[in-house]
Amino acid sequence: MKKWIAGLASLVLVGSIAAPTQASIQYSISQRTLATFAGDLVTLTPQQRAQVKAAVDDNPNAEKFICTGIRFETQPMSVNIMVRQRAKAACDYAKSLNPNLSTWFQNKPTKARSFAGKVLLTVKTASTPPANIELNSYNPALVTDTALARVNEYYELVKNNSPISYELKAAPNVTSTQVSTELSRIAKSTIFWSALYSSKPISFLYSGSDGDWIQAELIKLGDKFHGDLIKANSSPTAGCALSLAVHTQTQPYYLSCQTRNFADNFMSPIPAHEFAHLPITSKFQNQPGGAFSPIPAWLNEGSAQFFGIALTMQAQDAGMKYWHEVHLNANSKVRVSSRTVELEIRDLARNITQAETVELMTQLEANSSLTSAAQYSLGHWAVELMIANGGMEKFITFLNGMNSSTDWKSSFANAYGMSVTDFYKSMTPYVKWIAENYRR
Repeated sequence: MKKWIAGLASLVLVGSIAAPTQASIQYSISQRTLATFAGDLVTLTPQQRAQVKAAVDDNPNAEKFICTGIRFETQPMSVNIMVRQRAKAACDYAKSLNPNLSTWFQNKPTKARSFAGKVLLTVKTASTPPANIELNSYNPALVTDTALARVNEYYELVKNNSPISYELKAAPNVTSTQVSTELSRIAKSTIFWSALYSSKPISFLYSGSDGDWIQAELIKLGDKFHGDLIKANSSPTAGCALSLAVHTQTQPYYLSCQTRNFADNFMSPIPAHEFAHLPITSKFQNQPGGAFSPIPAWLNEGSAQFFGIALTMQAQDAGMKYWHEVHLNANSKVRVSSRTVELEIRDLARNITQAETVELMTQLEANSSLTSAAQYSLGHWAVELMIANGGMEKFITFLNGMNSSTDWKSSFANAYGMSVTDFYKSMTPYVKWIAENYRR
C-alpha cells in the first residue's frame, strides 16, 4: 500500500509572465527550469546551455521564448539585477540558436525557496488543442497530448478560484527547503480541485527520523493503524517509505515521506498525487457503504498518478515519455488465465488481447490489488484515456454521479456512454502502443 503526498503553494508564474496576446489565438506552453547557478554567476554553464538548446529544439515552431529570473521574496531588490542578467543570458543564447524566436526576459519574486536564483524557461507555441478522441476508434499517439490539453483547459476555467486551504505540520527533522519544495509542487492542485473539494486537510511532512512524531500525530486523529505502519517503515538510517492520503468526514489528512532524494524529478509528483486522492476518494464515500465504500484500485492510484504528473511543473519537465517508460518498465508482474506464467506488464502488453485487458483491469478493481504496482501503470493509462475522451467534464460527471442510489460502474456508464467492460476493451490499442514505444 505504498502511496504518495504534501503542503500549500506560492509560486505562480504560468499565465502571468508574458506580454498580452490576442484572445483568438490559443497557445501550448512548455516550461522547464535551468540547473542551479553557482554563487552570483550570471553566465550559462555547459549544462544550462544544453538545457536551453533542448528547449529550443523541442519547440521548433515557438512564437515566444520567455526567460524569468526568480528571486526569493525577502531578498533585497538588488538580487533582481542578478537574476535578470541570468534570464537575459538564457534568452540571448536561445535567440542565437533560432534567430526567428521572439524572446522576452524578466524577473519575478517567489515564496518557494527551491526556485530562488533559478531561471524558468516558458515556451509558447500557437496551437489548436487536439479534439477529444473516440474510444471505439482512435490514434493511440494522440492520447497523452489530448489528455494534458483537457487538464490545462479545465485549469484555465478554475484558475481564479480560491485554493483549497489546509494546515501544514512539518516534523522536527524536516528542513525548510523540503517544506518549500513540497509547497511549490502542490500549488496547482489546490486550485485545480477547488470546485470539487471543500474540506480542509492536514498535511504532515516527516522524515525517517520522525517515526515517533508522525505516529503520535496520527494517534491524535484516531488513526493508530497508519501511525503504527508508518513508524514501522521509518528509521534514521533507512529513511521513510510511505506517503498516503486519508479522507474522513471529520479530519482528512495526507502525509509525505521526505526521502533523501526528495528533489529528484521522480519524486516531484508525489505531493500532487496524494492531494488528488482526497477529492476522488471523498466522492466514493457517498455510496451505500459510506466511508467503507471500495474505490477501484486502478482508478484510485491511476487518477492520482496522472494528475500528480499533469499538475506538477517539475514532473512535466521530465516529459510524459519518461513517466510512460517508468510505468511500463517497473518490474510489475501480473497473471492472466490465458498465460501459463506470470509476466511483467511490459511483456504482456506487447500482444495483450481485449479479453486479457478486461481480465487484468477487473483484477485491479479490488483493493487487494494494492499489493501490486500494476494499478499505477494500467490505472494511469486508463485515466489518460478517460480524460482524452471526455475531458474533465465527463470525469467530474462520473465522480459526482456516485450517490446513495448508484454504484461506480453505473455512474461510469452514465458519464461515458459505455459499460466499464467495454471501456477496458477500448484500452487495448493504447496499452499495446505504449509497450511498442516505451519498452526498454
